[in-house]
Amino acid sequence: MSTTETDVASHRLLRDIKRELEGVREVLERQETRLGRLERNTNELKSDLVLIENQMLTRMNESIRLQLKIEEIVERLDASPDDRPSP
Repeated sequence: MSTTETDVASHRLLRDIKRELEGVREVLERQETRLGRLERNTNELKSDLVLIENQMLTRMNESIRLQLKIEEIVERLDASPDDRPSP
């Protein structure tokens, strides 16, 4: 093989390697984009779960307050004389 043939073969090989590397780079960029979307969606889901948890805790606290208020009213009614007329 002459020097020119070797140079041409080397050039072709380098061009093929460059083309393959470009393909790999494109695939990696697409994967990076997908991973970025996945990370964003995961963060949104975490935020939504925290919001739902806070809403649940608020409603549970409201329920407990209502239960305590009802118990307080029942105790006052039980402690007060019966002012209702007899049937």
